[in-house]
Amino acid sequence: MIFTGKRYECTGKDQKEADQKAAVKHDRLKRGEVGISGNMTVARWAVEWLETYKRPSVGAAQYRNYLMYIDGIIVPAIGSIPLKSVKDIHLQKILNSRAGKSKSDISKLNLTVKAIFQKAYQSGLIIKNPAEFLEPPAATDGKRRSITDEERKSILSLAETHHAGLWIKTLLYTGIRPGETRALDWRHVDFEKRLIHVEQAMKAGTKKIGEPKSAAGIRNIPIPDKLYSVLLAQRKSPFEPVFIQSTTGLRHTEETAGHRFESDRELH
Repeated sequence: MIFTGKRYECTGKDQKEADQKAAVKHDRLKRGEVGISGNMTVARWAVEWLETYKRPSVGAAQYRNYLMYIDGIIVPAIGSIPLKSVKDIHLQKILNSRAGKSKSDISKLNLTVKAIFQKAYQSGLIIKNPAEFLEPPAATDGKRRSITDEERKSILSLAETHHAGLWIKTLLYTGIRPGETRALDWRHVDFEKRLIHVEQAMKAGTKKIGEPKSAAGIRNIPIPDKLYSVLLAQRKSPFEPVFIQSTTGLRHTEETAGHRFESDRELH
C-alpha cells in the first residue's frame, strides 16, 4: 500500500485479510492516527514535539510550562485538527483568547505556538508555517510592586508569632531568593562573621540542589542584628537544613514551600 508517496506493508493469512488490514491502515493514516505526517492531529504532533525536541533539553519547570500551554490551551482549541489544515486564524484566535493576561503569559504561549509549528514546517510536515506572522493581543504589564513600609512593618510584626516567622524574616531582611533559602544549611550561616554564604540553590521544579544560575548568585549576605539573634536561637548542626517542614522535619521542596507561602498570605 502507498500513502502520500510512502510504501506501507500489510500482511495477512490470505489476500483478503491483507487487503482489510491495508484499508484500516490507510484509514488511520488518513486520519493522522499513525505515522509522522501532516495528517496527524495537532494534539499528536504537539506531544511528539514536546517529548522529542524539548524534554531532553529543558528543565522540569520549563517542561511543565510547555505542557500547561499544550494541554490547557492549544489542544482544547485545535487538538483534533490535522496539522496540515491549521490556518493562521486558528492560532491567532488562541492568542486572542488570552487578551488582558500578563505580557509574560501571552509571550510564553506565543513562543510555544510558534515553536511547535516552526518545527513542523522545518520537518516538512506542512508547506507553510501558520504561526509566522501572529500578533500578540493587548496585555497587562504584570509588574510587581515592592511592599510599602507599612506592609513591611505589619508582616514583621505578625512574623513574631507565625510558624514561618524565621523564613519570612530571612527573606525580608536579606533579600535572599526562596530557592536559595531551601538550599541553606546551618554551615552556610557564619555567626562569627555575621554572613550568610549563598553558594547553592534548589533547582526550579526539582528537589535537586546545585550551583546558582550564574556566578553572581554566589555571594555573602550580611546578617542584620534583628535577624542574627533569631538565627542564633534556632541554630542546629552544620549539615542540617535551616528551613524544614514542620510535619516531617525534612528540607523544604518547591511544593512544600509553596504551601507555606499560601499560608503566609495571612501575614498581608
